[in-house]
Amino acid sequence: MRLKSLELKGFKSFANDTVLHFDENVIGVVGPNGSGKSNVVDAIRWVLGEQKGKELRLENMSDVIFNGTKKRKPSPVAQVAITFDNNLGLLPSEYSEVVLSRHLYRSGESEYKLNGVTCRLKDIQSLLIDTGIGSNSYAIIALGMVDDILYDKDNARRKMFEQAAGISKYKKRKHETMLKLKLTTEDLTRIEDILKEIQTNLESLEKQAKRTAKYFELKKEYKELSLTLGARNNVELREQYIQSEKRIQEETDQYSRLEADLDLMHADLENLKKNHLGDEMSVSTFQKELNELVGRIRATENEKSLAEQKIAFIRQNKQNLELQISKGDERLELLREEIIKLRDQHEQQSALLVSHQTVLKEAQDKRDEVSKQYQELMENREAVNQLHQQFEKEVFDLEKNIAILLNNADIIRNENKILTDDIQKLGEESTTLDAQLKSEGERKEQAAAELAALEEQELERLRKIRELEVMLTAELDQLRQIQRTLDARTHEADLLKDMISNLEGFPESIKFLNKAQDWNVTAPLLSDVIYCDQQHRVIVEQILEPYLNYYVVKNWDEASRAVKLLSFAQKGRANFFILSEFTPGASTDSHPGLTPLLHNLEIEQGYEHLVRKLLHNVFVTDGSPLDIHNASIDLNQMTIIDRQAQMIRRAGQLTGGSVGLFEGKKLGRKKHLEHLEQEIVELRKTWHEVQAKVHETQHDLSSLQAIDRSAQLQALRSQAVQFMQSWAEINSRLNHVAERIEETLRRKEKNIEGLRDIESRVQSASLELEEKRSRYKDYAQSMEHTEEQYQNIYRQLNDAESAVNELKLQEIHLANKLESLGRELKYHTDQEQQIIQSREQHSRQIETESGELESMIQKVEDMSSALHQQYLEKKTKEAQLTEAEQSYYQQRNEIGQADDKIKTVEKQRSTLQYLINELKDQHNNLKFRLVAISERMEVEFGVRLEDITAEHLNEDMPLDELEHKVQRLRNRLENYGEINPMAIEAHEEIKVRFDNINNQRQDILNAKESLLTTINEIEDTATGQFLESFNKVRENFIEVFRSLFTEDDTCDLILVNAEDPLESEIDIIAKPKGKRPKSLSQLSGGEKTLTAIALLFALYLMKPAPFCVFDEVDAPLDDANIQKFNRIIKKFSAQSQFIIVTHNKTTMAAVDTIYGGFMEEQGVSGLSQVDFREFDETDVLALQN
Repeated sequence: MRLKSLELKGFKSFANDTVLHFDENVIGVVGPNGSGKSNVVDAIRWVLGEQKGKELRLENMSDVIFNGTKKRKPSPVAQVAITFDNNLGLLPSEYSEVVLSRHLYRSGESEYKLNGVTCRLKDIQSLLIDTGIGSNSYAIIALGMVDDILYDKDNARRKMFEQAAGISKYKKRKHETMLKLKLTTEDLTRIEDILKEIQTNLESLEKQAKRTAKYFELKKEYKELSLTLGARNNVELREQYIQSEKRIQEETDQYSRLEADLDLMHADLENLKKNHLGDEMSVSTFQKELNELVGRIRATENEKSLAEQKIAFIRQNKQNLELQISKGDERLELLREEIIKLRDQHEQQSALLVSHQTVLKEAQDKRDEVSKQYQELMENREAVNQLHQQFEKEVFDLEKNIAILLNNADIIRNENKILTDDIQKLGEESTTLDAQLKSEGERKEQAAAELAALEEQELERLRKIRELEVMLTAELDQLRQIQRTLDARTHEADLLKDMISNLEGFPESIKFLNKAQDWNVTAPLLSDVIYCDQQHRVIVEQILEPYLNYYVVKNWDEASRAVKLLSFAQKGRANFFILSEFTPGASTDSHPGLTPLLHNLEIEQGYEHLVRKLLHNVFVTDGSPLDIHNASIDLNQMTIIDRQAQMIRRAGQLTGGSVGLFEGKKLGRKKHLEHLEQEIVELRKTWHEVQAKVHETQHDLSSLQAIDRSAQLQALRSQAVQFMQSWAEINSRLNHVAERIEETLRRKEKNIEGLRDIESRVQSASLELEEKRSRYKDYAQSMEHTEEQYQNIYRQLNDAESAVNELKLQEIHLANKLESLGRELKYHTDQEQQIIQSREQHSRQIETESGELESMIQKVEDMSSALHQQYLEKKTKEAQLTEAEQSYYQQRNEIGQADDKIKTVEKQRSTLQYLINELKDQHNNLKFRLVAISERMEVEFGVRLEDITAEHLNEDMPLDELEHKVQRLRNRLENYGEINPMAIEAHEEIKVRFDNINNQRQDILNAKESLLTTINEIEDTATGQFLESFNKVRENFIEVFRSLFTEDDTCDLILVNAEDPLESEIDIIAKPKGKRPKSLSQLSGGEKTLTAIALLFALYLMKPAPFCVFDEVDAPLDDANIQKFNRIIKKFSAQSQFIIVTHNKTTMAAVDTIYGGFMEEQGVSGLSQVDFREFDETDVLALQN
């Protein structure tokens, strides 16, 4: 297989339709930087399916579309087509020529075509897999990819080996199989979750069925024992009741006698308390007076203590102040002596500073005069220097410009001679090409018209086939969906028929009446006259739960006959609604947030009054019933339920909790069965209609698929492509020749004008140069005289500056010393004033405290006298209080004794009262228990105590044991929980579903095992094929490496993890003779490139790629290594084509044909073909130079 051509249009910088013909073994693509060479390589990558913008040097994939220039509009589409010669059948296609094309539109749409037929990227990849061709294969190598190969970036080395070994398809199959395995595992997990849930329900239903039977056995035993216990308890309680009445009467008489005695005792106690009241008041008065006196004494003592403390404080403070005055006088005398000395020193220093400042002023005036002379001379020197430099630069620039202009004139004259010869040759070539183009154009148009007509017919056939295939798939899916729905509805209908015929979930009495021929009444159950959707079934059942088992009969006679039948047959009890007793009721209105339940029901004709009576004022709310607050409606007259049936609100009641598994299964069974049967009939009709459409579509599809135009299309395409290629080649050459003629004429005219301009500019510049040289000499002499004056003035200025600086330092030293003396003098003066002020303040404070001290001493003496009198008064008061207290406590003891006697009698009375109340409670309890036994027997078992037979009064079992046994049975029944009468039927239904899903689980397990086996087989095949290929590549690598270096060089390829060859990294060992690099990064750039080339050609030897593209791979190579590179290219070119993008002249000389890249205009690339085979390498290099 060979690469025949590449066609680009609107791709990157190739705005025009550009065709490259790859007729030879080695083709070169050359040109200056930015001419579009690498865009040719990018085009090959892109058309082969490259999806990463980074690999194409793009930020966005839409950047491949030509973006326009100042003179050209942006292209609407980028398109690239690549043509392969498939005569050897390397590509799995029946065509001998395969054309792959890719289009990308500015709208973002893209498409791939295979021989002109639209296809998918996956189809392109499948076609090229394991051929060595691809957007990321080892057939396309750029300079940057050399490092990727050597350093194994992103497993680049591994990917190349896999492509060469042909295991990519195995890895792809393994990946697809692993995805299937993942989906299978997820299905298995989902199935097992469903099985687990169903199994849990199965176990629960099985337990419920067993519990139901056990429940009825316990209930029967409980009834028998309860009747016996009730009869025996009744007899025993009646005897206790009579005894209790007698005991209550006796204790009541005793209580009355105690009440009379207590009244007398209370009268005597009141007399004693009245006499005791006067003594109590006297004690209280004495105690109050004594407390007041004690308070006054304590206050005086505290006040005296504070006064004594204050006297001590004043005396101590006075001594401290006198001591501070004495020390202050001594300090004041020393400060005054220091102040006199400091004033004398300050006056002397001030006089010295004034004298020094006069000398400094004279030195500064002298320095300023010299500085002024220096500045004037400096400005004059700088101006002369700048003019000198300016003339020097102008002279140099003029000399350089004249030399450049003369050189450019010689170049233009030589170029014009060459351009004249080129114009003559190009004119002759243009005449010849124009004649050839007309002939080829006629043949091309005729072939294109024939091909377009046939392709239009084929596209129309393929479009119809795709439409029919899509239609057939949709119809088959619809047919399968209808079949699944039909099976589900049929199964549901069969199950519902069994439940209706067997009355599953209904009591035994209902089943009996339904089959009883003696009754012969076709009365429906309430659950059969109501129907609603699935969402509201649970709601209706929760509201009507007590009434769903009621029969609806026409009159009282039908109900009476049914009751008699049940009583006679001992089949339990039944309930009946008498339809004639129900009259039309008021309608139910909606309220905000509340929907009447009746609005969602279908009611059998004739039963509307009954259902409206039962569901009047029943409402459904979307939220919680507790959230309804509306002052305009009476919530106590309503029943409100939420849509999940978890909470029911009635007047003063709230019912709720979880909803059972089988809720909603009783309501409207017959009506639901009618709906199901109608749906089944419609589904069967639809199934037959869809099946007929499927047969019709299959027939149309077979007819279209039988038509085959491939041979005719292939022949016409080959002919059209040949004509198109021939015409495009001639047209491209003709356009190129015309453009070259035009460009050559423009360049010649431009050169003539440029030559005239150069001659004029040379003459003008020569005159200006002579004038500049003369003025330059004058300025040089002036600069020498100015420099001598500058040096003299500079020395004088430095001397004056030094003198001024020395005097300034002396002035600063004197000023600092004067300032220090001033600060010290001020500090001593401030200290003197502070000491004088402090002494005066202390003297005043001593006088004030002396007066206060005398006042406090007199106050303490007065308080001592007052305390003595208060102590005497206190002693007298205490004696009077003691006498009054003795009389008080004597009378109090008498009252206490009388009170204790009353408490004793009251305690006896309370005890007797408690006993009487207890006896009455026991009496009432006995009465309540007698009534409760009677009511319980009648309510719970429907038996009156009078009707209990004598056999229930047997006394074989002790009463305690009988009570314990009945209580135990009652607890078991109460704690038994709910029983499910439909458990058995539901268990059977779910068991069938469980078995079906379990069979599906087994099928999935078998499929999973099969997938694992397939993965193992793929891995075994891929491993063997990879190892075989790796060993061949390794041998080839050593051979090619030594041919590029020397026979003594060391190299090798090593699997890092030999245990897992399909995932192992591959190390490259490369050690040129005389070097021992620790890693490939220590090799030179040329050695790295040759190592990578050795690896690539080792892969080609094992599995040659049909073509190979090298994008500036030879850039790092020196001249010697370039020769080696070219020799190995020539050697391998017999097996593969090579397209080499290069800047190297030696490589250009070695290729068969060169395409030269150039810019037709700014931003637009073009290519021109040159055949070098007629020249030898030396001639080619000479032409390039």
